[in-house]
Amino acid sequence: MTETRKLRVFLCHSSQDKPIVRELYQRLNAEGWIDPWLDEEKLLPGQDWDIEIEKAIELADAVIVLLSSRSVTKEGYIQKELRYTIDVAFAKPLHTTFIIPIRLDECSVPRQFTAWQWLDYFPRQVVEKSYQRLLASLTLRAIDVGIETEKLKLLQSVAQKLWPDFKTSKSAVQEERGRVFISYSRNDIDFARLLATDLQRDGYDVWWDISNLQGGDNWVRSIQEALDKSQYCLVVVTPDGLKSPWVEREYTYAINNNLKVIPIFLKTCRIPFAFSTTQYIDFRQNRYSVSILELFVALNNRMSK
Repeated sequence: MTETRKLRVFLCHSSQDKPIVRELYQRLNAEGWIDPWLDEEKLLPGQDWDIEIEKAIELADAVIVLLSSRSVTKEGYIQKELRYTIDVAFAKPLHTTFIIPIRLDECSVPRQFTAWQWLDYFPRQVVEKSYQRLLASLTLRAIDVGIETEKLKLLQSVAQKLWPDFKTSKSAVQEERGRVFISYSRNDIDFARLLATDLQRDGYDVWWDISNLQGGDNWVRSIQEALDKSQYCLVVVTPDGLKSPWVEREYTYAINNNLKVIPIFLKTCRIPFAFSTTQYIDFRQNRYSVSILELFVALNNRMSK
């Protein structure tokens, strides 16, 4: 289903970068099919700053995060915007083109944004090329949300000529997912359920015993068959998990059969010797929204190898 509305794009930036942000806002606004959101243009006198900005991020189809040596080190409202943007992005499928980081200078990209391909909007001689690549990303997002205009069709044609890998449909953008086996202790079932739900929402075929074992199944055989059909084994590492002989059997079988094993460090405990050289994902200390993105990146990196 196509829509005639404009693509809503939020510009997340530091006030110290206003000159270049204003220039970008004006260019995007002039496109005719993009509705960019810039605080000094959209906020009205008397409006609640916090509420309106959070609402704008939630309603946005895409958020352009403008990073500079000033914004990545500055304390204050920009950091609040960055954290809220990540929270909103987490509610969307992984391959949604929602966050588009843009570097304005030779700054370090914050770790929480390294999951997304960024764009360099400097030096001056490459800005025009970078702007066209930005339009290609926004075109892809417009296709995703069902916005279609004559100018968008033209941009799609141009993007395909410039970048042969440019995709023009959701199904083409989605990558083939593998099966993920979750090994966990029953005492950690609430976390396993949350993890399985988020992985399934992102398109993975998830196997975990509560969801996949049927009444009357030979559960030992079913677990082995599930592992044989899986590409990944996520092991939830907790004190209870370390005490579980079945968790140990599952990850040992996975290692011996060359599955891609990713330890999920949920609660503080010793790391099993089998994982001593394996990079784990740290889900401790109430950092789920960041850790799940790190897990998605790890799964994608392993899938591409």
